[in-house]
Amino acid sequence: MALPPATSSLPDSMPAFSTDQVVGLVFITAGGFLSVTAVSSLLLYVLYLGLRHQWSISTLIHYYFVNLMFAELIQALGGVMTVEWIVRRGVEEGALCTMQGAFKQLGDVSVALTSIAIAIHTFAAIVFKIITPHSLAVATMGFIWVFSILVVAVPAGLNAGRYYGNTGYWCWIQQDFDHLRIPLEYMWMWAAAFISIICYACVAFVLRGHDLGMAKFAQGRRFSMSTMDRGSQRKAKNLAMQMLFYPVIYFITVFPIAVVRWMAFSGYDIPFEATAFADTLFALSGLFNVLLYAWTRRSIITGNKPTTVSGSRSGSTSYHMHHTSMAADLRSPTTVHFKDMAYPPNLVTPAVPNDILDSRDAPQVKVVSYPGHFWEDTPPSMKQAELDSQWRRE
Repeated sequence: MALPPATSSLPDSMPAFSTDQVVGLVFITAGGFLSVTAVSSLLLYVLYLGLRHQWSISTLIHYYFVNLMFAELIQALGGVMTVEWIVRRGVEEGALCTMQGAFKQLGDVSVALTSIAIAIHTFAAIVFKIITPHSLAVATMGFIWVFSILVVAVPAGLNAGRYYGNTGYWCWIQQDFDHLRIPLEYMWMWAAAFISIICYACVAFVLRGHDLGMAKFAQGRRFSMSTMDRGSQRKAKNLAMQMLFYPVIYFITVFPIAVVRWMAFSGYDIPFEATAFADTLFALSGLFNVLLYAWTRRSIITGNKPTTVSGSRSGSTSYHMHHTSMAADLRSPTTVHFKDMAYPPNLVTPAVPNDILDSRDAPQVKVVSYPGHFWEDTPPSMKQAELDSQWRRE
């Protein structure tokens, strides 16, 4: 079927899109639609579970996950607006053009900063055994959105009507302000890719039993695979491999567009096919992240949040039972005791928090965390049932 001729609504100075360009833009926009559909469906599902009291923001990862999904939605909506230029067979500056430029920049920066926050949080919790308060996550998200909005609003306000405009196939920061494109957007995307690679690589090494020379800085004992059986070691290694998918997915979506943009900024003539391919991958970022979290951290989406039941020993100390995630990946599906991952007595969660990593096939098991002195005072030959029985009697 032949495509319709160029519309007459474009100024004569603006060339209409060719047939090949329209086809490429259709692929880019379709990728954006898939991301919008996946992200909005997931957020509506989470809202549905929340209204039924089956889902709540109970861990730091829950905070960052919701924040990432909102950022991905804004980013994808900015790409979907290109459908208007496909219909018109060219870009026409105006209110919609300005809105698209703002959405694209706001989404790109907020996704990059949230990805950095998730990577650093995972790194700190697994490598350094740092337990961070929920208030830090709230403050971090507040900083992300204030910074992202300022990055968009300040230059756009100082250059009203001139900052966003036609950049060839959609609307974004105009060429007159190309010196701002890298520090106000692409620098954060590249930083997110680099930091994610470093952080998740370290996490993967630690989960495979290497301390990376950082064990002396960690709270509690370092993670060790020497006390695990062969099946648990295999699960730990699989979990480590899953962590590497986070930087890989971000790298796949960001690297092609970064190369294309860098070459364009350097004055190279970039074939439209390369631009279409890179931008299609980037438009699929939201869909990829939804699938990635559904595969590696399923309990965040389905609402299988940790629950805590407290009891006391002589009225002074408490133990905590969790419907587990990470512990289930590293142990067999029975009652698990955090003997090898001791934690400071003033904390209510183990040194490696159960919300960090949620395997797609993690069984629901009971995890009982005893204070370190209980293990020191209890003969190692006592059976698991006897330990539980003695705890309840005391």
